[in-house]
Amino acid sequence: YLYEKLRKPVSIVRDFKIPGFVDSNTLVIGVSYSGNTDETIAATLECIKKGTYVVLLTSNGVLETMGEKFNIPIYRLPRDRPPRTAIASMLAALLRVSEKTELADVNFAEIYQAADFLESIMERYKNLDEDDLPYKLASDIVGSIPLIYSYKPYSPIGFRFKTQLNENAKIHAFYAEIPEANHNEIMGWEGPLKEYYFPVFLRGKSEPEEIKVRVDFWGELLKEFEVDYLEIESSGPNLFGELLYLLATVDMTSYILALLRKVDPYPVGIIHKLKEFTETKLSFKKKITKEINSRKIAF
Repeated sequence: YLYEKLRKPVSIVRDFKIPGFVDSNTLVIGVSYSGNTDETIAATLECIKKGTYVVLLTSNGVLETMGEKFNIPIYRLPRDRPPRTAIASMLAALLRVSEKTELADVNFAEIYQAADFLESIMERYKNLDEDDLPYKLASDIVGSIPLIYSYKPYSPIGFRFKTQLNENAKIHAFYAEIPEANHNEIMGWEGPLKEYYFPVFLRGKSEPEEIKVRVDFWGELLKEFEVDYLEIESSGPNLFGELLYLLATVDMTSYILALLRKVDPYPVGIIHKLKEFTETKLSFKKKITKEINSRKIAF
């Protein structure tokens, strides 16, 4: 949503290391719902040491402790829920930070209009039947491997759909962005595994002609190979409304798919096992917390 509204360059970091250009003139927004995401903690601490201006979005954990120790502004998110269900609070906080720091031009009248539209969508989704899109899509995906495709400005929802299918429905799912997928992934349809995949395309009103022609080609290609696929068309009063509509639709689809597969969408057992394993091996949080509490950090 903010892609064309940005006033300054933005780099998204999902790693333990930070880019070399980070310095005292850099704004850093550290985001971790639990406050215990190792790579967020490590990267944020490195940014603090470099004297950057940091804002934190978290509900708890080491990140909250870090903010309190170093007097860093914290947007405190509601506690005690799965991180993937805190999307509304996190979006609201990010939009407010973007506005206050003049990072982007945020039109809150547009945001509120989109939120009202989302309420009507969620009211409709309270009583789904087999004719509704989330149920139909979930039914189509059962037993296959979803391949999700979208393009800017809908790319974040495509990636969100993939991760929600992973976490809620406990299945493999993969995401690729168009036009990049036209240069590599598209060749996979000449391979032997076509019958295992179910492609899903997220499309919207902000679809330039150069993208439309390419997505249409994918449709013709899949028909030629006799591969079933589905397109999800956005709806809404504005771009943010379109994104919220797609977000609600893919989230609901992942939930229904979990129910169809008779799995509990709530727990993420393997992720917790990974966290326990890494903490046992590395004592990362223990070491970081000790460093924070010692306040022996050179700024």
